[in-house]
Amino acid sequence: MSAGEPKRALILAGGGLKVAFQAGVLQVWLDEAGLEFEIADGSSGGVFNLAMWCTGKTGTQIADAWRQTNPLDFFAINARPWVALSSLGRFRKKVLPSWEVDWSRIERPNATFNAYNFTRQKLETIAPGAMNDDWLLACVSLPTWFTPVRINGDLYVDAVYATDSNLEAAIENGADEHEGQMAKRPFRSLLPDDRDRGQLAPQGHEAADRCEQRSQRAKARNGRVRPAHRAEDSPG
Repeated sequence: MSAGEPKRALILAGGGLKVAFQAGVLQVWLDEAGLEFEIADGSSGGVFNLAMWCTGKTGTQIADAWRQTNPLDFFAINARPWVALSSLGRFRKKVLPSWEVDWSRIERPNATFNAYNFTRQKLETIAPGAMNDDWLLACVSLPTWFTPVRINGDLYVDAVYATDSNLEAAIENGADEHEGQMAKRPFRSLLPDDRDRGQLAPQGHEAADRCEQRSQRAKARNGRVRPAHRAEDSPG
């Protein structure tokens, strides 16, 4: 990336098994269109594709992993249905090994995975270097469907009830531009500085409005811009 170019972030939202469609989009974006991403974030089912991206797989390799996966391997009868209807035990044993996600070989470290700490009632982001199979399953353990995952004494579940696309985390990591896949619809957004030039898609306006204050604070901490001036701060 040359100086002055925006830092592009890949935002991988959830959508159940529709994230297999997301993998096809990654094949087009990464391999056919040649898009490059300096930053990435994943929530809910999007963390599956993020895990493969972080370990250096191409878009085609990610899509092929889904083509070779049996959807039924994501589910197994839970022995305690009053806790959750299904179990991710079969997925851990059959799917993860076939995807060859090696957490000890992270090639794209500037990313965040999202999980919700149910015990402490807060959203948490996990860096690729701290990830493992337990964390990955925690990121997709949708209540009622899958059993919560206990890590370091706390119960974790799918982050979807708090966020399905953590743009704030990407901004904190320095992103200026977001390219995202939310279930079956791509979206593109630039940060608020570009809205006056009409470069935002409709979905981008909503995302920019939601992130604007946090974006300004993050940039100010990085020494990139001053915090936005507010009318109520003016004397008199």
